[in-house]
Amino acid sequence: MAIQHANLGQLIDLKALTEYNAEAPSTSLIKGDQLQLLHLLLPAGQHLSQHKLAGELCIQCLAGRVRLDMAGTQLPLSAGQLTVLRANEAHAVVAELDSSLLLTVVHKI
Repeated sequence: MAIQHANLGQLIDLKALTEYNAEAPSTSLIKGDQLQLLHLLLPAGQHLSQHKLAGELCIQCLAGRVRLDMAGTQLPLSAGQLTVLRANEAHAVVAELDSSLLLTVVHKI
């Protein structure tokens, strides 16, 4: 079942996001002027090459396990854990298991 893009003030059911689903697409759940929520699905072994965002980023692991590679350090992130990265902090993501992530991006205006 696809998650619909919500409007500000609407409820988003996160239960459907707490399990990895290889057939579901990664999607933007909601986007406001300063805040964006994204649901990212990464199969085991997939990686996102090093990148950075202009705003702060909260990464919450809903299912599976990923590794964040940042400035010479590695941070494992498992289901039920989250971390916050500073604006412009370069990072890469490696899925160690099939993973479902909830990303919260604070955009600078």
